[in-house]
Amino acid sequence: MKRCSRALGTWLFALGLAVGQVAAEEPAASTAAGASPAPDAPSAGVPELFAELLFLRPTLDDTAFVLSSHASTSFPNGKRESDEFDYEPAFRIGAGYEIADTGRSVELSYTRLEAEATESVSGNFLWATVGHPDFAGSFQNYAGSAFADIDADYQRIDLHVTQPWQAAGVELGLDFGLEWADFRVGETYRFVNTGTATTGSVSSASRSWGIGPEIGLGLGFQICGSCGIPGVFSLSAGSSIALLLTDTNLRASSVVSGAPVVSIRDDETSRVIPAIHARGGFTYSVPVAQRVAATASVGYQIDTYLNGLTRAAFVDDIAQSLVSTHEYDFDLHGVYLALGVVF
Repeated sequence: MKRCSRALGTWLFALGLAVGQVAAEEPAASTAAGASPAPDAPSAGVPELFAELLFLRPTLDDTAFVLSSHASTSFPNGKRESDEFDYEPAFRIGAGYEIADTGRSVELSYTRLEAEATESVSGNFLWATVGHPDFAGSFQNYAGSAFADIDADYQRIDLHVTQPWQAAGVELGLDFGLEWADFRVGETYRFVNTGTATTGSVSSASRSWGIGPEIGLGLGFQICGSCGIPGVFSLSAGSSIALLLTDTNLRASSVVSGAPVVSIRDDETSRVIPAIHARGGFTYSVPVAQRVAATASVGYQIDTYLNGLTRAAFVDDIAQSLVSTHEYDFDLHGVYLALGVVF
């Protein structure tokens, strides 16, 4: 099994730029209610830059492409082999500004992921499980190989305002803003039937992009302010939901030994897609100079776009043009790492 990623240098560059996160997720960098500001504490009313190195794993519904059996049968039989992503490097960068006296902050961020997953299977009794029925008919109970290549591209821009407040020693932040997202999945499957010297390929791609309102809640709690070492440890968590007005398009094609079997495409279809985001982790903050603090954060995040992408499904080998659209979720989850400076 082989896993690939692209542009690793870009992700490492993003980590090199890394600085502090949003105020709602950085309670360690703020002053507790009723306390006097520390001389070395970062001040409000100044710009903020930040970046994060992410290790995200895209997950898609139903990436099975072939059945692998240990014996010859007259009916489909065997284990479904799938092509799954591994954790891939990504990055998030942005800028923010905390308004003096009010504590409110404005943040603009950009997230980027490029990922690829490949899988190959060889055997004497294989059954293709993707493509048009006329295509799959050439690859039933065959000896040969099957290969899958799936790539995912994901971009996201968030712009939001955070209103902070405190309750029972917990720093809270209510976020209002906009989310723009663009995500695409391309799938390519290749089959080789050595018994009949037949080759075939199935390709499909789905893309959705859109924009919509987003609302969220963040919290932070100081868990250790005097642990025998300089600095503060804190727990941070946050979640948000957005409703995106999106355009989605789809294309699919199949070829057997150079002869086209099917080739279709959809015009853009407008839909409303709910997007859910959540993350939680730990932050360590320590003053390093006058009005400057260094931060380090680690945690886990989950992102999901419900019914975000589509596939073409051919269900009848008699009515050859009969095709339906299946919607499926586009999900991401993984670790985030942040090293930063708050001025």
